[in-house]
Amino acid sequence: MKVEHLVIYPSGKLEWVELDYNRRYDDIYEGDYAYELDQIYRIIGCDCVEQVSLQIPGVVILIDESGKIKEPAQEHNELVSRLYGGYAFGDDIVGPAIFFRREGPNLCPLQPVDVAKLSLCLGVPLPANK
Repeated sequence: MKVEHLVIYPSGKLEWVELDYNRRYDDIYEGDYAYELDQIYRIIGCDCVEQVSLQIPGVVILIDESGKIKEPAQEHNELVSRLYGGYAFGDDIVGPAIFFRREGPNLCPLQPVDVAKLSLCLGVPLPANK
């Protein structure tokens, strides 16, 4: 099935993108839903992701693990950095960020309450879902 996820780019552009979110039956997932990692790599522009917790409980982002050390480095993402606790100490977020809800060990689509909290914390209206 296709689910929508919010992506915020360094330019400040916010958009909803569709990701495949299907049940997997193997030794790892055992019927849990999972994402196609290649789709996430393509959106973020990387080949290794990092999961980052934000100041909003239950909401995480996936970003480029090596975005700061690439040549050239990924661009500073001001909007997303505001949601990250390390920003106060000079550790910012670079490159595009895809938002998820974390439920236990699983990544899931955002709930409406998460979207409302994000809009409030960012101080900008979020675009409507497709």
